[in-house]
Amino acid sequence: MWSYDDVSSEAASFSAGFDRITDFSLQDVLDLRPYFGGSGSGTLDLTRTGNSTLVQLDTGWEVETLVRLDGFTTNQSVDDLINDGVILIA
Repeated sequence: MWSYDDVSSEAASFSAGFDRITDFSLQDVLDLRPYFGGSGSGTLDLTRTGNSTLVQLDTGWEVETLVRLDGFTTNQSVDDLINDGVILIA
């Protein structure tokens, strides 16, 4: 399971950028609960770039890439992935 804490630290108030996952599948889980459970808010989006997918957060004033899923694309919506438990936000 990948967690947003892998690249961010609320206590240290920094972000190390975004992580790249090269073997992601629909049987894996992206755990973004620490971000959405804290002060984070915004709209989660999936952006296809070639043969990869960017998981991005649109806060209304900026778009931040949280993780790049290399070699993974899907026709499913963010809501579908959340409902299926592939992306955890709450």
